[in-house]
Amino acid sequence: MIWVIVIFVVLTAVLLEYYSVSLAPKRMQISFDTDLTLAEPGEEVCLSFVIRNQSRLPQLYVSVSVSLEDGLKISVDEDARAKYIVKTASGNLFRRRYFLLPHQAVTQKIRFVPEHRGVFHIGRCYLECGDYLGLKSIVQSFPIDRQLVCTARYISDLPAFDPLGGTEGNHSVRGLFSKTRR
Repeated sequence: MIWVIVIFVVLTAVLLEYYSVSLAPKRMQISFDTDLTLAEPGEEVCLSFVIRNQSRLPQLYVSVSVSLEDGLKISVDEDARAKYIVKTASGNLFRRRYFLLPHQAVTQKIRFVPEHRGVFHIGRCYLECGDYLGLKSIVQSFPIDRQLVCTARYISDLPAFDPLGGTEGNHSVRGLFSKTRR
């Protein structure tokens, strides 16, 4: 009788392991959104993501890592930096780990600052899902489908530039040409 119970428990564990390994990435859904699509250098932008367990079973281990593109600097306080920021060869990585109940959704926000002008593809996301027995994990990597356009900084003292004309990039157009004609 004991052998029947042992065989039943082992068979259940094997089936549960197979189910968790084969369907782990398909059970998770993650979506991204930014509060701004147009920003200035030094302006803080918030990237929020929602991770959702779509299964009827809990997900015991989920790790979400976000790697931002060069020129985007994560802005967090020192306590959060020690907990969630991991330094890698390619830059800083924001990493959080979760335990998700069935049909549970978790929202997380990352604040960052663009350091210079340009068009930024936000970065990449790495989603790692563990199996139920803790023997194996599956990692998916995909680009974050959001862009940020960082324009030139707004000049508050605009009347000082009126006699010089418009600006093209970092130099005044009329000011450059009027000096060369004399």
